[in-house]
Amino acid sequence: MISTNPNEANHMKIKVTLLLVTIIGIGIYLLRDHTFEKGLESNSDNQHVEAIVNPDSSDEPLPVINFPL
Repeated sequence: MISTNPNEANHMKIKVTLLLVTIIGIGIYLLRDHTFEKGLESNSDNQHVEAIVNPDSSDEPLPVINFPL
């Protein structure tokens, strides 16, 4: 039965919207978790790229910067 009361119609819209947001949120969480686990399986080593500046070009020591892949 379709309600003609505007308050009940708005309440139903809010319920449907919250349900859709919840379903989408759970889907994104599960997809993110699945891709994170797949990434760990294919890349068992923790790889980093090191950028080292030639210390002979300056008198002060320079830090080593690690960029995770």
